[in-house]
Amino acid sequence: MSMAYWPQEVAQILHKRMAFEHPLVFMPRKEVHDYLSEAINNVDLENYLRAV
Repeated sequence: MSMAYWPQEVAQILHKRMAFEHPLVFMPRKEVHDYLSEAINNVDLENYLRAV
């Protein structure tokens, strides 16, 4: 697995084995970095850490 694209590769494996649906499955690699950066920026860490 490539270090930069491992989330996409995991999504693709899950799609093949379990019919997992996610935008990463068919996303062009050139869009993956921006997609993941945006997704990470939208995580409410304060809410998550409060639960831990």
